Amino acid sequence: MLDLMVIVDWQLDQAAGHDEVLTLAKVLLQQGAERVAVYPRWVDFSEQAFEYDSRLPVGQRWVQVREQIVIYRRRDRPDNAISI
Repeated sequence: MLDLMVIVDWQLDQAAGHDEVLTLAKVLLQQGAERVAVYPRWVDFSEQAFEYDSRLPVGQRWVQVREQIVIYRRRDRPDNAISI
């Protein structure tokens, strides 16, 4: 079975924002891609991804502070736990 994965090389200086990239990922999955990886090119992955904020309610204290590489999978595949 062919497992098609599409990689979206997201660059901040381009016209696409977060919502447009998410829409693109959804369309690619609807059109047959098994997985879509979104790679935010401008991110320094050596920097911390989350910060702890004790002012927030328990369960919401770890706050994402930068974009991350995200892999979206098709919902109609039973072996795919993560989907959009």
